[in-house]
Amino acid sequence: MSETPPPGARVVDAGGPHIPRPWDKLSQRQRARVELLLSKLMEIEAGTQHTSQLAQQVPQPEHPLNRFMFNSLIQYLHGCFMAGSAGVQDVLRSVDLIALAEQIDKRLALPVGTHTLKTFIDEHRNTLLAHPSFDPKAYVDRVAAKADLRDETVRQRFFASLDELGVLTRFIHRFLRESYPIAASREDARWKPVDNPLSSSP
Repeated sequence: MSETPPPGARVVDAGGPHIPRPWDKLSQRQRARVELLLSKLMEIEAGTQHTSQLAQQVPQPEHPLNRFMFNSLIQYLHGCFMAGSAGVQDVLRSVDLIALAEQIDKRLALPVGTHTLKTFIDEHRNTLLAHPSFDPKAYVDRVAAKADLRDETVRQRFFASLDELGVLTRFIHRFLRESYPIAASREDARWKPVDNPLSSSP
């Protein structure tokens, strides 16, 4: 199994070697979870790419479009990496990729102000997106007071941590596609029909 990144890709410290459980040794439920994971990782990769492109086209961080894309990405990351037994790490552990799950947790533990990346995403999501009370004080107390993104140092640290998680996510996505080509082909077939002129790589 090759873990060589594609040309031009950043080299990622993902530990290893990683030896996934063979496809024919997976239960039907495990196969379904791997296929769903591939789908979610592809969506995160595409969303991250388009969020970055939008930020270049609309350089004001507080522009409504940038805020919308940022909040959407936060919601996705929370749902994928902080969902406990339904999250990415649990799926990886179930197919013997324990070290990769640990690498994700390592990225989520990176500091952002006095938050970690994980607690920042968690509190941002819970105060503004999933359980919003539209109470500015809750956000100030639980998020901004500990990691104010208006502070350039904190902002740089946050996006650097997010970038590390993104690079690892892309590595895991490609590694799973190599490891489970049957699942990858099924995912591709869902969104790349031959007769669809709009189909293209994210």
